[in-house]
Amino acid sequence: MVTEIVIIQVENGHSEAFAAAYRQARELLITTPGCLSAKMLWGVESPSRFIGVNE
Repeated sequence: MVTEIVIIQVENGHSEAFAAAYRQARELLITTPGCLSAKMLWGVESPSRFIGVNE
């Protein structure tokens, strides 16, 4: 199994739009053969930073 971790920094003021786009894209991502899970964590200290974890 491979775990992919990504750190995504979005421009200030675009965090809500990015989160909404991820929710839509996640549906496609989790149906990809071999994908066991996918989640995106929203930074508390830095609201424009997201951390993605895909397995």
